[in-house]
Amino acid sequence: MIDRLLIQNFGIISCAELCFSKGLVVLTGETGAGKSMIIEALSLLLGQTASQDCIKKGQDMAFIEGAFQANQKLIPREFHDLIQDQGKLVISRKIYPNSRANIIRANGETFSLKQLKYLMSDLITLVGQHHHLKLMKESQQRAFIDAQADASFQNVLYQYRQDYSEYQNLQAQRHHIQTTTQEAHQKLEFLSFQIEDIRQHQFKAEEDEHLNKNKQQLKRQDKLGSLLYKLNQQISSINSMAQEAQYQLQQSLDQQDLSLTGIQDMLNDITLNTEAKLELIIQKQQSLEALEDLDIETIESRLDLIFRYKQKYKVSSLPALLGHLEELKQQKQGLEQHQEKDKALEEKLSLLKNSLKKSSFTLHQYRQQASHDLAQHLERCLAQLYFGYVKVQFNCTLHPHHYHEHGADRIEWLASTNAGEPHKPLKDLASGGELSRMMLAIHSITSDLSQPPTYVYDEIDTGVGGLAANAIGQYLKKLAESKQVLCVTHLAQIASYAETHIQVEKSYQGEETQFQVKCLNSDEKRQELKRMLGGERMMKTLDSP
Repeated sequence: MIDRLLIQNFGIISCAELCFSKGLVVLTGETGAGKSMIIEALSLLLGQTASQDCIKKGQDMAFIEGAFQANQKLIPREFHDLIQDQGKLVISRKIYPNSRANIIRANGETFSLKQLKYLMSDLITLVGQHHHLKLMKESQQRAFIDAQADASFQNVLYQYRQDYSEYQNLQAQRHHIQTTTQEAHQKLEFLSFQIEDIRQHQFKAEEDEHLNKNKQQLKRQDKLGSLLYKLNQQISSINSMAQEAQYQLQQSLDQQDLSLTGIQDMLNDITLNTEAKLELIIQKQQSLEALEDLDIETIESRLDLIFRYKQKYKVSSLPALLGHLEELKQQKQGLEQHQEKDKALEEKLSLLKNSLKKSSFTLHQYRQQASHDLAQHLERCLAQLYFGYVKVQFNCTLHPHHYHEHGADRIEWLASTNAGEPHKPLKDLASGGELSRMMLAIHSITSDLSQPPTYVYDEIDTGVGGLAANAIGQYLKKLAESKQVLCVTHLAQIASYAETHIQVEKSYQGEETQFQVKCLNSDEKRQELKRMLGGERMMKTLDSP
């Protein structure tokens, strides 16, 4: 609940401090006195955007501060540490001509406007002069029905929302995949073409280097072959001569001087060296023979192919071309997995659709019963609020496969306020006064179920008078038994039920407007009620036969 509200340099208000109590608190005063300005100031502490025009003329800053009692259960978990001292919460706002300089604090900590709105969302319900128009919104009508349902309904709704959230996420993923499917398919075909285009030629990493060597060898093949042949003949001759000399020396070594053994070693070395050289020459000759199956045109054609493919795929070497081939294979694999993921998502979505279908039907059954009970309860309440005739009906229609955050139901509140007339949507039926009473009836029904401990009504009596106004006062009084209720009113019938009556007055001193608020005692309250009824003379007129 709200305990205190301090307003400085706001609109026509220089300085005003209001203290509130539990129960029903009314604010009264002449039209234009500034009652709604107090509600506007309070709304800024709930997270509404401030206008630069709200700063009193001639002042540099407007200041608003409110002291609240906050039940920690109604505070978002991330702000629990903020509320420590018996649930006390002090919100202040400093508003400057330059909105960037505005300051918001909660218990001394700086807050953003978004944080403030989130913090205060479940503490106060503010019903403005045209707030009853929200009754026409389907979302509001659904919320009233859902508030009547039991814990089993809430459990089903929680699970449904979990599934629906996942369903939306998977749908977004699949939509992204499907929007790129044609492009991905075309890219996959192109990748397959490139991979096959490169792979068909069976390039090897250093193939061009080997081809260039072979090309050079082919150019000097005849000359080299002739040279190798001559070398083979000459070294073979040397080898034969060395072997023959070695043999002759071996035969005569016993009869000759033993000092000739050095010559024998030399002949052995010559034999071994020439044999090694011959083996090398023979290998070279065999290499040349292997080249006989190639021709210079075949090699140059292959080198030209390699060059063109390096140019085609913008690489500088065959290893780079082969590396590009591996990259293409990986891209293709990724796209194929992309398509497989689409199939997996489709299967998951199918399972979630079945789950959503079952749970949305269960929610529909709960809502049908809850809407029937709410309609009957509303009819009884509205009769007490002086609806001469009223029939209420909530159409709860299931739309399979048209899922939203709350299920698959479409809700429409219909009513008939004249016997014999068909049920019609509220927007085609009710006046402002009727909608105000319907709003109050809804709040009185849901007050035990809804969380906000404080209701603020800014002229809920619009379009209402007489006995209906008295009934509204009684309902506000009843609502105030379990909630704090603040109400701006012009009707004495409503104000007479208040535990706390605050009078708002506006006066003039020269060119300056003076704003005053006063908490009335019982005698002052009676005088204000007389004023609201038209003064003493009007009271006597009403009392006269």
